[in-house]
Amino acid sequence: MKHELTVAVFAADWWEHVCPVVRVTGPAQAGGARILQGNRWENGAMITTPDVIRDADLVLVQRNFPAHLDAFAQIVDLTRTLKKPLVYELDDLLTELPPEHPDVAYYRKTRPAILSAIAIADAVVGSTPAICAYLKNWNERVFHFPNYLNDTLWPLTPPRPAPEPKDRLVLGYMGGHSHLADLEMLTPVLERLMRKYWGYLTLRFWGAPPPAALRAWTHVEHLNPGLVSYAGFAEYFRQQHADFFIAPLQNNLFNRAKSHLKFLEYSGMGLPGVYSHLPTYANVVEDGANGFLADSAEAWETRLTALIEQPETRARLGQAAYQTVSDHWRLSRHADAWVTHLRQVAATGPVAHPARVWQTVRQTSQWYAEIETLTATRETALATTQAQLTATQGEVARLQAEVTRLDETLKFETSRKGWQILEKIRSFSIRLFPYKSFRWRIWMTLLNAAYNYRTGGLKGLILNASNLDPKPHLPHLELTLGTGQLCPTPAITVIGQTGHFTPHFDETHIQAWVQRQTIAGQVAVVTWNTRTGQACLTHGPCWQADDLPALLDNLPGRYVCFASPDLLEQPEIYLEGNLLALETEALDFTVNLNGAVEWAYPHLQNGRLPGDATMPLARIVARKEIITPDGALKPRADTPSTDRVAGRIIAHTRSTSAGDAALPFGTVLHGHLHLFEKRFVLRADPATEFKGVPLTIRPVTQMLVPAPVADPRPTVLVLISFLAVGGAEFLLYNVLRKLQSQFRFVIMTVEGMLPSQGTTTDLFRSVTPYVYITPDYLEMKLNFSMLEYLHTRFSPVTIYIPNGSNWLFDRIEQLRARFAEVRFINQVYDHAVGWIFRYNETFAKAVDIHIAPNQNIAQAYVERGVRMDQIAFIEHGISSEELNPQVYDAEKIAALKTQLNLPLDKKIIAFVARLYPQKRPMDFVELARRFQNDPSVYFLMVGDGVLREKVDAQIKRSHLQNFRRLDFYKPIKDIYALLDVLVLPSKYEAMPMVVAETLAMGKPVVVTDVGNNRDVVEMTGGGVVVPAIGNVAALQVAVQKVLANPPDPEKLRTAILARFDIQWIAEKHAQIFLPK
Repeated sequence: MKHELTVAVFAADWWEHVCPVVRVTGPAQAGGARILQGNRWENGAMITTPDVIRDADLVLVQRNFPAHLDAFAQIVDLTRTLKKPLVYELDDLLTELPPEHPDVAYYRKTRPAILSAIAIADAVVGSTPAICAYLKNWNERVFHFPNYLNDTLWPLTPPRPAPEPKDRLVLGYMGGHSHLADLEMLTPVLERLMRKYWGYLTLRFWGAPPPAALRAWTHVEHLNPGLVSYAGFAEYFRQQHADFFIAPLQNNLFNRAKSHLKFLEYSGMGLPGVYSHLPTYANVVEDGANGFLADSAEAWETRLTALIEQPETRARLGQAAYQTVSDHWRLSRHADAWVTHLRQVAATGPVAHPARVWQTVRQTSQWYAEIETLTATRETALATTQAQLTATQGEVARLQAEVTRLDETLKFETSRKGWQILEKIRSFSIRLFPYKSFRWRIWMTLLNAAYNYRTGGLKGLILNASNLDPKPHLPHLELTLGTGQLCPTPAITVIGQTGHFTPHFDETHIQAWVQRQTIAGQVAVVTWNTRTGQACLTHGPCWQADDLPALLDNLPGRYVCFASPDLLEQPEIYLEGNLLALETEALDFTVNLNGAVEWAYPHLQNGRLPGDATMPLARIVARKEIITPDGALKPRADTPSTDRVAGRIIAHTRSTSAGDAALPFGTVLHGHLHLFEKRFVLRADPATEFKGVPLTIRPVTQMLVPAPVADPRPTVLVLISFLAVGGAEFLLYNVLRKLQSQFRFVIMTVEGMLPSQGTTTDLFRSVTPYVYITPDYLEMKLNFSMLEYLHTRFSPVTIYIPNGSNWLFDRIEQLRARFAEVRFINQVYDHAVGWIFRYNETFAKAVDIHIAPNQNIAQAYVERGVRMDQIAFIEHGISSEELNPQVYDAEKIAALKTQLNLPLDKKIIAFVARLYPQKRPMDFVELARRFQNDPSVYFLMVGDGVLREKVDAQIKRSHLQNFRRLDFYKPIKDIYALLDVLVLPSKYEAMPMVVAETLAMGKPVVVTDVGNNRDVVEMTGGGVVVPAIGNVAALQVAVQKVLANPPDPEKLRTAILARFDIQWIAEKHAQIFLPK
């Protein structure tokens, strides 16, 4: 009988993690070996127990454990003393991570330790032929033990022999955060498939989030079980559902050396997949027989299309893949090979390798030299920065003295009698003519008339007569502030209806959606089978409901919402937003649409709301008592002699309104209703002229129960005007995304926005469910009450104002007094224009921390009363993960240009910004006109805004044949990848994100000398700075210069990321989010 092999193992990860389980404990258990755990983790710290080596036949060290240098040295010494063989095990090529890998910075530091371990080991074990070939450069004794499927954790699940018809297919992906770049490679393919199979195809991602461009799409799901235990994950994942899977890998050395574990896990469940055509999978996948291999975008799309459209192909490949694993790749049948390899090593004993050790030392010395050089460079840069800071502090001191002098002068001037008289006149005029009041409009009209008469005489007065009418007769909402009572709990009942004409709903799906809602505790769920008449409250009683009245009579709550496939795709804030509108305005019903709603007015004005027999009351939340037996709505007539607001449209701010056009409008709305300012006004006498309607609004805190939401993370409440498409919003998103594991974020917008500004709302919902776009469902007068409500619910430690608004500046004293215990942080984006002019001594004192992205803004803060210790210098950051030029090869760029109707053989000069006066888009149009006779260049403008019509008209007048304008485009990194030069002729900026992002993609820029532009361009060598704003001739020369001598893309990317990587910027935000 063989002696039981005993192995002392030192693992780099938790013992339950996938690496120790797949490579060590699983094979040992299946092969009959005994494992002695040489280390453990307590409170995040690793504790080693070297004495276990004494009872072992040999010692095995795994992955990056040697990076714990002291512990590893102690183990090596004891191993040599006891004459025990040392084995090193590697299942990933950790010394050759590609630059886009999120862990590359860490593993670069560990390379010398790993290589040393390979060299001094008595044997090494690799998981793939590629890893083994690499290991042989440093150690001659290499054993290959591939990854097998642990069939104890993954009991094989034979596929069904025949395909079943599907109403919806699920395409799955499972992997960790390190595969983000691999997924990004497939983004265009997945986008095309989602458009082609809209409503039929669902993308489901386990672990790694979907590519950024897909996160806002309907039918794109992200599940993150957060399981460290591989056994727990295997049990969890086997219960999940998908019809087929993908396993994309970029073509680099690291990925070519990876194992085919994903194939084993997918195939063991009897599911087919498409895999990257690399050695990783080519050694096990026979293309078209037991899976598909793909090596181009076209191949991926063709093979995925086949799996979508051909159920018999899915079944055939799934069966063959399952058989492959069952026959050849079950751990239970191969674990003895692992034990045999280690027995051979144990029998041979330790072997010395002095030559190879010396070779290793030389290599590691070279790597350390590289690290020291980089460190020295950074220390030099730090010293330079410190010197600049010292000089700046001296300048700030000088400016503070100047501010003191000017302040004394101002106090003297304002104390004079003439100034005091002017102040009294101003105060009297404000009380007499409140801004935008009827009296204000009359007064402004008279002033305008006087001006026209003075400048044009009687003729001027007549020609401008159209401006004299203050239009006091226009219909309007007469808002008054009232009081109310708390809404009872549950407030809303969601009904899942099944029967002859309605789709079947799994109660668990409805319940899961409700549980994700931000007011889940105030929502009940009822399932109603119209065929049997049985209605059941989840976790409650059942009753007989043969018709709709019988159902409604027994429902809990004040409001009703019918479930539908469409409802279950609405965001987490959906029910809370409806309840806010219903309660604060005492409405009977709400109608929910996405984005612009004018297209639906013909239906709504004719009394037709969303819904039909298969989707009753779709997108409607209504009071129970207004629902008629036939499923129509009949609003209450509480005040028959006066008009009343009965309902409203909630136009949800979303990135897309896809799916709304398919809504049926078959729900009847009874009564004489007039649609006005997105409100349904119930007319008392439709024959009379409609002049307006009174509307009493009630504070949020009086109407809704502000149930606290517990979370171990501290809460930061982000207070912002709106979530448009712009650099400030993308910067905020990246900061929040990086810090979401440390903080809970709650976002509240306070002002409406124009459709031309675009929106990033859905992007922020991928970070936090608590995104409150209050203008969608609340009047601005209730903003303060809404803020009190959120404060009670979430107990924020900090209120962060990343981009100001008039509402915030006007109420800062009131906010500071009400939320005295909360830390306030504010940020502005320019020192010469914008919100900086709303700064005064009161605002400076009310805010705890003022973020300055550059020295000019810091100086502007000081000039307006901000103390130096209140200023946090935090530059803008960019995401190296999102902006990766390596995923764009020539083929992909050509495909993008073809898709956007851009010439393939010309240099692309691009402008990427909002079409606002600040960005000076007309300069870019003029620049294109001056290049009309140059056939080598083409101009691309990406953006929308208030100057859109003016820009388009100028393009047409100039007869530009070398120009194309696009509205907002996602993902914007596609544009960065295909452009050759970015031109941004701005009038003012802080640090424009588009410039930093373009440089991170390795592309040069031509910019005006505003904000941080000169500093960034000089630091990176990434383009030309034009000193004068509006000098198109200088822009033309600068573009020609950059095209003639483009900078090195790699150097641009390296330089910009060294200073502006979002990881460091986010950490700086984290430091100020928590009060000290």
